[in-house]
Amino acid sequence: MAPKHLELEPLPGVPQDWPLLLHGTYSRTEILSATGFWSPQARPPMFEGLLNFKALKLQLLFVTLDKKEGFHERIAYHDYAVSPELFHWQSQNNAGPDTASGRIYTQSATNGWRFQLFVRETPDHPFVALGPVTLDGEPTGAKPMSMVWKLERHVPMAMFRRFSVLRG
Repeated sequence: MAPKHLELEPLPGVPQDWPLLLHGTYSRTEILSATGFWSPQARPPMFEGLLNFKALKLQLLFVTLDKKEGFHERIAYHDYAVSPELFHWQSQNNAGPDTASGRIYTQSATNGWRFQLFVRETPDHPFVALGPVTLDGEPTGAKPMSMVWKLERHVPMAMFRRFSVLRG
């Protein structure tokens, strides 16, 4: 739940008919329904930490910070807020600088792809819509690639404390 003192505004950078708010909290089901990925007629499976809307060149990044419970033991991504405006994220295990999925990120300054970040602390917490992000610097590594995203809107300090590497 967003702190009461925050004025919630529409999530920037998404279609206007998506009823999502910047710093609003949502279950995965609510996000998939709000974006039209799920509808009364169709509920395609979605198990990965990202969702592509190819026609919009828009990718939603779903991050769970504490992966101790509810995840396969081989999943150990290092995702965390670096500062109120920067977020460290690791790509899926199949993304490298020389793969199609990796080039979506490495060439995002020129290929038209945009990204929205949704973060939750544990699988039991809702996701917080942190909004649009752009790549800050060059990714490192491969399969997964490590990258730092710059948030268009800073994370409020209370959220930063919950999402930072120093949390807990």
